[in-house]
This record gives sequence, structure tokens and C-alpha cells, in this order.
Amino acid sequence: MAMQLLLVAALAFATVVAVFALQNAQMVPIRFFGWERETSVAVISLVAAALGAACALLAGLVRQLGAGLKNRQLRLEVGRLQRELEEERSAKEALVNELEQAKAALGAVQAAMASPAPEGGREEAEEAPGGRAFAPDQA
Repeated sequence: MAMQLLLVAALAFATVVAVFALQNAQMVPIRFFGWERETSVAVISLVAAALGAACALLAGLVRQLGAGLKNRQLRLEVGRLQRELEEERSAKEALVNELEQAKAALGAVQAAMASPAPEGGREEAEEAPGGRAFAPDQA
């Protein structure tokens, strides 16, 4: 929609310049830094409009180039951040696996400690001073 509006405005401006040029065809002297020439007002107005359009085009191109460079820079940063995110996810997954293995090992140790020892597998509990029993390896 904005592009269509811009096109309509440009065509309206071109029409105004063309009408001005057709109505002002008389010859006038032009002096610029010692240079002198006689030309029509129409030529002067058309050249001025063309130079203005060229300046606007140049400014637009500079802006587009800047936006393109910024876009490229941001795409590179997105790629870097995606790689970094994948590395972090891999590290997290490795840590979760390690945690699960540690939990399983802890569960096995706790189960082994809770189950009764086989006959002759443990030393007899000795009586500590004060009447409490304890196993020698639990001191």
C-alpha cells in the first residue's frame, strides 16, 4: 500500500513538473561562476527535478546498503547463537544423563544398605560402653 501511494505521489510530481516545463518555455540566461548560457526554463526545471530524483535515489541506496549490512550481521549473530544454544542443550542433556546415572547408583547403594547382609558377611555387633550395640565398621 505504501509503495502504491509513493508511486502515485511521484507521478503527480512528474505531471506538475511537465506542465511547468511546457508553460515556461521562454529562454533565460544562466550564469554560474563565470559560465554563461542561455537556455529555457523548461530545461532548467527538468534538470533540477532529475538531479533531485538522483539525490533521493542515492540516499535510498545508501540506506538500503546499510540495512543489508545490518541484516547480514544479524543473520551471522543468529547463526552463532543457534550453535551456542545447541551446545548448551547438548551439555544440559549430558548433565541430565549423568544425574540419572548418579540417582540410579545412589538407589542401588541405598537398596544394598537396606537389605539384610548374608550370613557371615558382617561381623558380629559389639556392645559399646553404655549398653548400645554397634558394628565395628560403623564406628
